[in-house]
Amino acid sequence: MPTVHPPIVRAGARIAVTCPASPPEPGRIARGIDRLRDLGFEVVAGASCSRAGGLWAGADAERAEELAGFLRDPEIPVVLAGRGGVGCMRPLPLLPPPGEPLPPTWIVGRSDLTALHLAFWKERGWVGLSGPMAAGDLGREEGADPAPVAAMLRLLGDPDPVGRATDVPLAPWRDGEAAGPLLPVNLSLLASMVGTPFLPRLDGAILVVEEIGEPPHRIDRMLTQIELSGAVDRIAGLVYGQFTRCDGGDDRSGAGRLQAVLRDHAERIGAPTLAGFPYGHESSFIPLPFGTRAAIRRDPPGLELIEGAARRPEEES
Repeated sequence: MPTVHPPIVRAGARIAVTCPASPPEPGRIARGIDRLRDLGFEVVAGASCSRAGGLWAGADAERAEELAGFLRDPEIPVVLAGRGGVGCMRPLPLLPPPGEPLPPTWIVGRSDLTALHLAFWKERGWVGLSGPMAAGDLGREEGADPAPVAAMLRLLGDPDPVGRATDVPLAPWRDGEAAGPLLPVNLSLLASMVGTPFLPRLDGAILVVEEIGEPPHRIDRMLTQIELSGAVDRIAGLVYGQFTRCDGGDDRSGAGRLQAVLRDHAERIGAPTLAGFPYGHESSFIPLPFGTRAAIRRDPPGLELIEGAARRPEEES
C-alpha cells in the first residue's frame, strides 16, 4: 500500500472535531474548541461533542456516520478527536470501505485513536498524527502544554522532515540502527486489534509503544499476546514511550518490575530498542506522525523523523 500524505494545513483551515470514542466533559470540549479558534482555525463540531454520559459518544452507527461525513467533505482537511477513552474499534466495520474514494484527510488524536490510525494506514495508506485532542489536551482548565500544540502545527503545516524528534536522552536497551514507517500506538489498543481484519502488517516498521494505568503483569500479558500472534516478528525497531501509572502503585519496586517486563520483551522481540521517549498520556509529550519514515540512530541514541508528514504543494493533484 503506497503512503498517502494529507495536505498542508495552516491557520484559516476548517477543522472538524468529533468523538469517535467516549463522550467529552462539556466544559473541556468547549474550551478546546475555543482554543482551536484562537489558533485561527474554523471549527466544525460534530453532534458527538455534545453527547454526555455513557461509555460512548453515541451509538456506533452515529459515530461512524459523523466521522464518515467529515472524511467525505473535501473542504475539511483535518478531523481532530475530542478525546480518547473507549470505543474507536466498534465503528470500524461501518466506515467507508477501502474502495470508496476519500480525499486524504488528517486524523489527529492518540490513545484509543490508535484503532483508526492502524485501520486507515492498512486500508488506505493514510499518514495520520498521534497528537493532541480537543477536550483531552486543548481543553484543560489550566491550558494545554504549548509544546505539543506547536509540534502539531509544525507537522500539519510543514512538509519538510522534522529530523531529531527530541533532545531528551534516550536509553539504548538494544543496540542497533533501523529505518521504516513510524507507528506510534497505545499498547492495549494494539493488543486488542490482534486477530481483527483492521490490523496492518507491522513488518519493517518502527513501533512506538505507550500505556497508561496498566500494572506490570497486564503489560506483560499484552506484549506476550502481541508476540505470540507473530505481529512483531519482523519489526525494524522498538521505542518505549511513557508508561504512566503503570507501576501497579508499588512505587520503586513496581517501577523495577515494569522495567524488567519491558526489557524482557525487548530482548524477546530482538529489534533495536530505545526507551524513555516522551510520547504517551502525559500532558507534556511529543506528537508523532503515523506512517511516515523514521530511523533509530545509534550515536547519540535517538529517533529521527526522516520524512515529512504533509503533502508538498507540487504533489497536489
